[in-house]
Amino acid sequence: MFKQSLTAALSAILLSASAQATDLSYTNLSIGYTSNDIGGESYDGYNIAIRYALGDEFFLHARTSSLESNDAISLNGGVPATQDADTTVLGVGYHVEIATQLDFVATLGYMDEEQVQGNALIDADGFQVTTGVRWKASDMVELNADVLHVSLDERTSGGVGIGARFFFGQAVSFGTAYSKDWNGAKDEQISADLRLDF
Repeated sequence: MFKQSLTAALSAILLSASAQATDLSYTNLSIGYTSNDIGGESYDGYNIAIRYALGDEFFLHARTSSLESNDAISLNGGVPATQDADTTVLGVGYHVEIATQLDFVATLGYMDEEQVQGNALIDADGFQVTTGVRWKASDMVELNADVLHVSLDERTSGGVGIGARFFFGQAVSFGTAYSKDWNGAKDEQISADLRLDF
């Protein structure tokens, strides 16, 4: 269901894409690599993210990531094996310019997370909220910072993140980002992606 939703969103973007990208684009597609350290265990894999502008202030967003542990993990006392962690977020966002080339951005999304190891499955869902800023520092550089809150079933977490993006022309860019849990856990994430703005 989630993959179908992402496919539908991508189709909408491609059908409505224009040749000219705005200074801060809210209609884009990115594909990237993610490395996570969760509870002392390391994971890596891919992520795909889509945003689609709705007028001048709102946008839809969707993101899916598929990670695999680098080491064998014992889940619920089972036999140690590699673990898959798949996460999907679907939601809506709001942005407003607060200074020249500087936007305040907030998102709210439904989040589904699955961890699979052999025949064992842990499935959780809830919501994700982010608030932050995006700054087009120059024609070739975009910077961002945000605060994240996640609530999945009985578990809540939060963190902060920073990122930088470097443009090759108007529509194509390379981005890198770092985020860290602020609840005292050792969870952190490093990612890199290629993005196409429409």
